[in-house]
Amino acid sequence: MKIDKIDTKKKTIIITPETKDDLWLLDSIIEKGDLISGTTTRKIKKGDSNEKQSVSKKKITLEIKAEEIKLSENSLRINGKTIIEKEDIPKDSYHTIDIQPNSKIKITKTEILNIQIKKLKESSKERPKILIAVMDREEASFALMMEYGFDYLGDIKGIVQKKNDYGKKQKTNDFYKEIANQIEEYAKRYKTNKIILASSSFWKDEVAKRTKLKLTLATCNTTGKEGINEVLKRPEIKKVIEEEASFKEADLVEKLLEKISKQEPNSYGLKEVEQAITNRAIKQLLILDNLIKKDGIKQLMKDTEKIKGEVHIISHKSDAGKKLKGLSGIASINRF
Repeated sequence: MKIDKIDTKKKTIIITPETKDDLWLLDSIIEKGDLISGTTTRKIKKGDSNEKQSVSKKKITLEIKAEEIKLSENSLRINGKTIIEKEDIPKDSYHTIDIQPNSKIKITKTEILNIQIKKLKESSKERPKILIAVMDREEASFALMMEYGFDYLGDIKGIVQKKNDYGKKQKTNDFYKEIANQIEEYAKRYKTNKIILASSSFWKDEVAKRTKLKLTLATCNTTGKEGINEVLKRPEIKKVIEEEASFKEADLVEKLLEKISKQEPNSYGLKEVEQAITNRAIKQLLILDNLIKKDGIKQLMKDTEKIKGEVHIISHKSDAGKKLKGLSGIASINRF
């Protein structure tokens, strides 16, 4: 995320999202009633109904009051009424601003929370781009670390000698080299600067011999998404991903679950958390990102900040988020 300006007095934010992660973050920050200013495209028709009409497109900067916010794969669509008349677009007419990576926007809010500023500043920092590969002797799976967890890239399967058919002539290939080639291709495509390769045996070492890229080797017992999740919990790669939000999320939720199991100070569920805030007991508030726009949740976050508690937004798409959902999606680690 490129931040041009955050003005807490005027309640304005001028930013340029650069990745899908940035769009995901904006979806959690932009609320109904916010003013959004950005560049959009409108169609201009030339010629009357009796003539053959030609259609051209023109870029125009509009400001709308957000009513509907929809996140898709590659864009964040904000629909609402225009604030002022612009050219032949009347005031209070509905229009859509389609926010995509590298499109600058201005957001004017009634209030900016500290957690929102914190999240924006974190997103503006250069994060390591991490590629994860897990493998066994017949299959390899690949994923790219994202703020919400990971983006699963897919699998490849090798033509390898069957365990019970050694000594028989079979058509095989150098599956280790195939994996090394795929790692190099993904590393180039996504411009990764850290690569983790995991397997349950010596296979990862064979792949490492076939590439000049620097790999962090780890251990896992399976492939697929299950294998990726297993690798993310391995202690030997903690330093590699300690700056990633998904790792921090998992660490916080595991800490909460440990507090619950040991019957140490914690709360979960809306009413219980509200009571913890009233008692000024909250140390860390954990809340799912898809809940923060619901009535009363924003006030809950504000009240937590007022009593010097930390607010942590957890992605509902992550493994940690799914665990938090089992606790109603809102919980807290308390001081007492």
